[in-house]
Amino acid sequence: MTILETAASADPVRRILVAEDSETNRKVIQLQLQVIGAVAEVVIDGREALQRWRSGDYALLLTDLHMPDMDGFALAHTIRAEESAARRTPIIALTANALRDQEARCRAAGMDDYLTKPVRLADLKAAIERCLRARQDSAASREPELLSYATVPLSIVPSDDLPAVDLNVLKALIGDDPATLQDVLASYRLSAMSAGEEIRRGVAGMAYADAAMAAHRLKSAALSIGAIRLSQACREMEQAADAGVQDQCLRTLQRFSTEMHAVDSYLAAR
Repeated sequence: MTILETAASADPVRRILVAEDSETNRKVIQLQLQVIGAVAEVVIDGREALQRWRSGDYALLLTDLHMPDMDGFALAHTIRAEESAARRTPIIALTANALRDQEARCRAAGMDDYLTKPVRLADLKAAIERCLRARQDSAASREPELLSYATVPLSIVPSDDLPAVDLNVLKALIGDDPATLQDVLASYRLSAMSAGEEIRRGVAGMAYADAAMAAHRLKSAALSIGAIRLSQACREMEQAADAGVQDQCLRTLQRFSTEMHAVDSYLAAR
């Protein structure tokens, strides 16, 4: 029996808290945690995660880094400031941005591990096992050490030759059960439609921060289902919105809309 299974079976109250603002990613992570025998409690942002952490008892926290209102860095900082040494909660960061400076920021926030999305099941399980083992074995006075740096779990080379959707990417994350795949894809379509509208409204109304946040959220969700071209278009949309240049945003929006239509058409045909 693994450390994770032992913790879960020995005390049902000890469970994993997940903070993730993307609906598709929440579903994927929740399914992955079920497979490895964890009891997951999923919330949509850092503010709600902090409230749950304050009132609950969790073996570990998985948190996205970029969320509205309270991001993963602020969430980790706040938890580390409030917790006691005897109740130190391991924190694993999840992000779609594999950037070198993220390692230093995660370390400064007191995080224990760092994974890029989409995370393969084996990598997620290994990271959780490492953190729970370190929690058991480490001395309370020792400064936390970041266990790993942003190992990109899927080798993806952007190319115009890629299909609109490669479902093998999603199958590698959650398995190939048809009903489960359909559930995740149906959820993706709804959340993608909402994110697409947020992006278009944000660009039209020059609310660039809103457009950038929606593009960031959709970027990792698209990557999770194997919509690589759309994920790249979302990344470009996020960068254009961050720059706040209307002409650039409008040009990027054209490619984004094309890729959104291609993905939706593929999924509708299924």
